[in-house]
This record gives sequence, structure tokens and C-alpha cells, in this order.
Amino acid sequence: MTTNRKKTGRTVRAALSAEQAARAAEQRAAQKAANDLPETHDFHDGFGEVFARQHPNGGGWVADTASVADTAYIGPRCEVTAQARVGAHAHVMGQVKLLDAVQVLGWVSVSGQATFWGSLILSGVGGVD
Repeated sequence: MTTNRKKTGRTVRAALSAEQAARAAEQRAAQKAANDLPETHDFHDGFGEVFARQHPNGGGWVADTASVADTAYIGPRCEVTAQARVGAHAHVMGQVKLLDAVQVLGWVSVSGQATFWGSLILSGVGGVD
């Protein structure tokens, strides 16, 4: 009888472990599905909610149509939308909005409370306050 109890105990533990593993796999799949949902943001430019993401370096909002290097800094209150482009060494800080086809390239820092639009290109070494 002792042998049967040990086998039964192992079987129950194995069944629980398999059930727990299945539950954990379901939770991971649900979390992955939630993370795969596209984010949106309203840039208050008349287009309403558009597909966007928060930049990993600074947390500012970047529209999916814009191009921002991962190494660029986009401050938490900044927004980059439309076809704007921010290069690898650029810093966008303060409450700056980059619209249209604006480009911030090179070792340029843009800060303060400003909106840039059109086909403006800021490049080289320096800053705009």
C-alpha cells in the first residue's frame, strides 16, 4: 500500500504541476497578446488618435509614421509626429513638438516650449532653446 500511495502522490503532484504549467502558459500568452496591441496617441493636430509609441529613451510620444533613432532622447512631454525624423545623437526636451518633415540630426539639442513644422532641418552641433 505504501507503494500505491507514493505513486498516487507523485501522480497528483505531476497533474498539479502540469495544470499549473498550463495556467502559467495561458497567462503568458494573454500578456503577450495585450503587449502586441498597437498603442495610440492624440497629438492634438486635428488627426485624432493615431498609431504611436512611447520612445524607450525618455518616454516621449512618437507617431508610427515618424522616424526616431533608439539612441536619441525624446523627453516625456515631447511629441514627434507625421514624417519628422530625429537622428541618433539628438536630444528633444522640454515641451517640444516636431511636426511635418522636420529633421533633428547630428549633435543637436532642442528644448523649451516650441513647435517646429514644415521642412525645417536642424543639424550639426548645437542647441535651440
